[in-house]
Amino acid sequence: LNIDTIMQYIDEMSLECEILHYMPWTLSVFSALEKLADDEQSCFSLSFFDGYKKELSVLGTVSGRDTCKIEDVHFHPTFIDGVPAFEEAKLVFIVEKIYEDSVKAENFIDTSLDEKWYPDKDYHHIYA
Repeated sequence: LNIDTIMQYIDEMSLECEILHYMPWTLSVFSALEKLADDEQSCFSLSFFDGYKKELSVLGTVSGRDTCKIEDVHFHPTFIDGVPAFEEAKLVFIVEKIYEDSVKAENFIDTSLDEKWYPDKDYHHIYA
């Protein structure tokens, strides 16, 4: 599967994909942010859905500290090559990590965003 095929699929599905970066001179790279870093896994899944807007909104906005979001939206976890994904996904990529870092307070250009998004200083971990 090459990057042109992936982009065609994304266009056909009318998917919004803010996390896809294409570096034609080197690699096709996905980047993702997560709150709870799992440094044990060398891969992560990137899932694309056809529909499920309400459910995906819950997964993206509700804290997992207070409820089991996956059960709340009735998604069904599965594993692909040992990597967690969802049965409801139309397309799943298993992505190998090639870079990791953490969001840092000193890197915010608009410093008010640090306090707005991270009042507890529980920064996202970044993977590419």
